[in-house]
Amino acid sequence: MANVGSFLIMSLEIEGFKGFTKLRTIDFKGRHVFLLGKNGNGKSSIVEAIRWGFIGSINRPNEVVTNQGYIGGPCRVTLTFLHDDGTWKLKRTLMRGVIGGGSEPVLTDDKGRVRNIRDVIPSLESADTGEGTHILYSSQSAPLRRQPTDLKPFNRTVLNHIGLLRVQSFGTHLDNFLSDQEDIENNFAREIQVRQDKLESYLMGLMDERRRILQTPPWGNDPVPTIDESEGRARSLIKEITGNAPERGATLSALIEDAKESLVERRSNDLDTLSERLREIEDRIDSYRNAVKCIQNVDEQTAKVNAVQTELDTKLNGVSYDELQRCVMEAERSLGDLEIKRQIVNKAIELLGREADGDEVLCPVCADGHNLNELTYRLRSQAGHLRETHDGSHTRSNQLESQFKQVDDLKRRVSTEEEVLDGLKRESQELALLVHTDDRGSLVGDGRLDHISELQDESDGISQQIDGSQAKLNDWTRRLSDLEVERRIHDIERMRVDLERRTTEFERIKTFYDELVSFGRSVEKIRQAVHRSFMESLSERLPDVLEPLSRSFADLTGHPYFDKLGFDRNRLPDLELQVSSSQDTTGRLYPTSVLNGQAESALELVPQFTFGRIEGNTQMHLMMLDDPTRAFDEDHIAKLVERLAEQGKHVQLVVASQESERFRNLLPNYFEEDSYMVITPTNWTYEHGPDLSIDHPK
Repeated sequence: MANVGSFLIMSLEIEGFKGFTKLRTIDFKGRHVFLLGKNGNGKSSIVEAIRWGFIGSINRPNEVVTNQGYIGGPCRVTLTFLHDDGTWKLKRTLMRGVIGGGSEPVLTDDKGRVRNIRDVIPSLESADTGEGTHILYSSQSAPLRRQPTDLKPFNRTVLNHIGLLRVQSFGTHLDNFLSDQEDIENNFAREIQVRQDKLESYLMGLMDERRRILQTPPWGNDPVPTIDESEGRARSLIKEITGNAPERGATLSALIEDAKESLVERRSNDLDTLSERLREIEDRIDSYRNAVKCIQNVDEQTAKVNAVQTELDTKLNGVSYDELQRCVMEAERSLGDLEIKRQIVNKAIELLGREADGDEVLCPVCADGHNLNELTYRLRSQAGHLRETHDGSHTRSNQLESQFKQVDDLKRRVSTEEEVLDGLKRESQELALLVHTDDRGSLVGDGRLDHISELQDESDGISQQIDGSQAKLNDWTRRLSDLEVERRIHDIERMRVDLERRTTEFERIKTFYDELVSFGRSVEKIRQAVHRSFMESLSERLPDVLEPLSRSFADLTGHPYFDKLGFDRNRLPDLELQVSSSQDTTGRLYPTSVLNGQAESALELVPQFTFGRIEGNTQMHLMMLDDPTRAFDEDHIAKLVERLAEQGKHVQLVVASQESERFRNLLPNYFEEDSYMVITPTNWTYEHGPDLSIDHPK
């Protein structure tokens, strides 16, 4: 195999990267590598591991490169390669917590010394023509610190080859700068206008406020007081409030704040103290009045009890309650006895009336013999006497019962009124405990109402003191409010002067803005010159690359009609490819409208095969193709392998394809046996990764 330039991969170690869950070492020995087999078994992981090792990127943003099932250590790729006849090692390890391949490379030379990869291979770059298809090469000019991200990979490759990538990048930077410059100018202009409008609005508001104050100023028709006059009034007010003159040197604002604090303190000392004293006197009056009222109720209830008791004594008429009750009971018992006797006599008379006529009968009571008429007469006489006696006893009994009922009612009334009196006495005692100590003595005697009058006089006196203090505090508050108006006038004047000064400063800012705009116009002229020069150089140099591009295209596709490539000049500086025919040089068409799938796939490979074999320009180190045979038939695969063999004389190849049998059959026809190796990844599992079947033809 011919010399391939700056480096030649000898071996690859993959640990925890993508589909590899175990540490695997692949010995390349500087050979071309063909990864053949079905999709999903790890071919792309090997291609991307090589790119990630050299470049630190897999060309897909935010893709996780570490194998999620790997627990043996960090994600790591180690490349051993020949460089300047020495064996070097490049170890790249994924930094923890970094998404998308952020990593730390460590490069050591053949003596084990750590070297900076930019110092060793400063021009290492990558050009991509499709997902998973990469070339690594040394650019013609010094490398850019940042590759242009607004270019398609094909455009970057072409521009780099013809030496205009830096010019294009510079023009892009100028475009971006001028876009930012325009934003800055617009934002600056808006900010100036907003600030100026705010200042003018604020100044107008201050002047309106000043006019409102001067319409009804607290100093009347006198001229606007000076700051010294306002400070003098503030000092006088503080002295009236506190009794002491404030210290010299204080500003008007400080004096007003001091006056506010003094007024609050004076209000607390005077008004609050008097108000508290007034509340205390009013509480004493309320508690004393309640106690006096209760005492009056006790006296009234006592009189009521005495009146009922007197009425009870009158009803008893010198007889006790028990004696009267006994008389009532005796009268009722005597009346009962008389009733029984009267009934007995009446029954006896009724019985004698049943006897036959005769002179003698037996007495129904004593059983002695008596004359019937005489005995009847005597019984009837006795019945009349008993009736008279019974009627008199009945009247007497009713009188006693009526008297006893009245006495009993009066006795219960006395008991009820005494219970009320006892409750009032208890309440009076409780209320007396609530009366202020100084007022308790006056509860005994006839001067209770006089004492209430004395307390009320004291309350009225305190109220008058409060009114006087309030009037004084109101006067001080009004004067303090007037001073604040004076301070506001002085503040407005000070702010007006300051705003006018700041408005003047805007002239300098506007001058700076004009200079900024002038600078932007100068940069715009430079941008136009750079763009003009870039377009002239692009138009001049593009024809030089069209012929080799067309040859590569024709070789790869073998298209019977479309065999030439060109660029749509109406789309420049965008390098929009068009195809045409040498049989008809007037017509150009876009590839997607006339080419079939395999021709379009071949078109993606044209830059690699073109610039990789142009001597004296781009020096290619490594070509990696991942599934380049999409939509290729057998003839085109043969053409591709033939072209790869020619390219392999200058660069090391790493090619992955699922066209396993076709590649295996074609490789011996175009490659020497010791120049290549075939790796077949199979049986990939999540736990163990792929098995690698490595075939060295010799």
